[in-house]
Amino acid sequence: MTYDLNRFLSRDDSTRTWCTSATGVRTYSDLRDDVLAVAEHLRTFGEPNGRHVVVACQHARHFVPALFGAWQAGFTVELPPNFQAQTHRQLANEPRIMTVLHDAQSERGVFVPNVSQAGAKPTSEIRALSGDEVLLLLHTSGTTSTPKRISKTAEQMFTEMDALAQTFAWPDATFLSTVPSHHLFGFCFGILLPLRLGGAIADAHVLLPEDVAAALRNYNSRALITTPSHLRNLDSPTMPRGLEIVSSGARLPGHLQLDLSNRHSWTIHDIFGSTETGAIATRVSPIANWEPLVGVRVDADSLGQLHVDSPWARDTACADRIKLRRDGSFSLLGRADSVVKVAGKRVDLVALEDALLRAPGVQDAAVVAREDEVRGTRLFAFVATGNPPPESAADEKELRALLLAEFDATVVPRRILRLPALPREATGKLRREKLIALVESEKNDAATRLSLEPSDAPHTFRVTVHRDCIYFRGHFPDVSVLPGVAQLSNIVAVAARRSWSDLGSVERLSRARFRRTVFPGQTLTVSLVRAAASVRYEIRVDADALVADGTLYFGIRA
Repeated sequence: MTYDLNRFLSRDDSTRTWCTSATGVRTYSDLRDDVLAVAEHLRTFGEPNGRHVVVACQHARHFVPALFGAWQAGFTVELPPNFQAQTHRQLANEPRIMTVLHDAQSERGVFVPNVSQAGAKPTSEIRALSGDEVLLLLHTSGTTSTPKRISKTAEQMFTEMDALAQTFAWPDATFLSTVPSHHLFGFCFGILLPLRLGGAIADAHVLLPEDVAAALRNYNSRALITTPSHLRNLDSPTMPRGLEIVSSGARLPGHLQLDLSNRHSWTIHDIFGSTETGAIATRVSPIANWEPLVGVRVDADSLGQLHVDSPWARDTACADRIKLRRDGSFSLLGRADSVVKVAGKRVDLVALEDALLRAPGVQDAAVVAREDEVRGTRLFAFVATGNPPPESAADEKELRALLLAEFDATVVPRRILRLPALPREATGKLRREKLIALVESEKNDAATRLSLEPSDAPHTFRVTVHRDCIYFRGHFPDVSVLPGVAQLSNIVAVAARRSWSDLGSVERLSRARFRRTVFPGQTLTVSLVRAAASVRYEIRVDADALVADGTLYFGIRA
């Protein structure tokens, strides 16, 4: 089967505007000429032979001609993971990349504005694409796994756009997007969908509420493509009422969807999908079931894990759990990897996040699980309260109390960090490794503040317990006491590996006894005796009174 690019580039009325910006408007007739001009320029590089070009234009008025011009010339387009010049240079040096199409004069490659505005009137015809022709290569976000490249064929791209055009039938609408075009959500909904509907794209880079409101009014736009993290900031009286909003890229909290819909008379279309599967389903209320898009069939295995089959995602297993309804709709039960066991008790991290989001002053929340070699699975919570936070914002003690009202104390995160904002990307995606880095940073700070230094005696260390040590926080609410688990993992285990570099992670402990409490400002001495894989330890305060003793058993590195 073949697919005609004219479905996006040609309209009955060629004078209709496809792009509007501060520099003026561009018609569909202009777009067709620009696409053919870019294609002719790319052909001067020789036959593509399956090679790729990177399209790294930030402005839609340049991005679209570059995209379709590359497809017209027979190239696969690769979208960069970001707009950093260094990333573009790295991609340009890879063998599969022929050149980079961009709109930043400082970069190497093809400067698209010069090509599309050259003035020549190409005479070529817009070609038809084979269904199995690979049109797109893009990068996953890496929020839940290692980032990887995903390819999309003409059949996948065109059939998905046809389904979206049936669901979001807004002809002649002008679309404004706060999501960058190199992200699949921004690419599909902010670039391809407006063209498929014969609408227009508002070429404006805006994020602040007043700028978004001004752009919506200036370009007479009623369709806004955005993310939950952006939506939180758009709750402003300056925003127009009655908008059609499409949100994706992250989980949309139900209370946020309801609050904004009621206050501003917005219809907020929540999109469920992923880079691998494309769009799967949508809903306009958090109390409604998810409705699969036209052509999408969903199913659940015996464990409730979602399986998707569509023309653009054939027989794909997902990491999400669902409850399937008889009419084909479904409710989400969370990700399979969001349920963890802490001290033998199961807890859904999403449920913890939802509870934190209901706390006063909390704008955003995330909970991550970390494996600790001594304590097993540990949970860390992060909440964003703005900068400066409102006076009503709950502090760490209040947040913990709110969680204890709903969850067993065993699964309530030991640490709840308040931040001005969570480290989300422009797409709204939250990179978990950045949160883990915050945890690791605090652990490293804690180790530094414990001041572990070798003593004169063999395998003996002196430890100064500073008053600001992080392990005094969140463990014993009424008194500052160094927890025994911190003594094992951040004193004994660290000291043992400094003495013997072949020791790996702690596998078990034996006869661990804690005889005295450790308070801020005290100086400890830890002495170690090794026998094969076991290390006998003693911790004393002021080199005299015994604080703790026992044996740790380590794995041995090869």
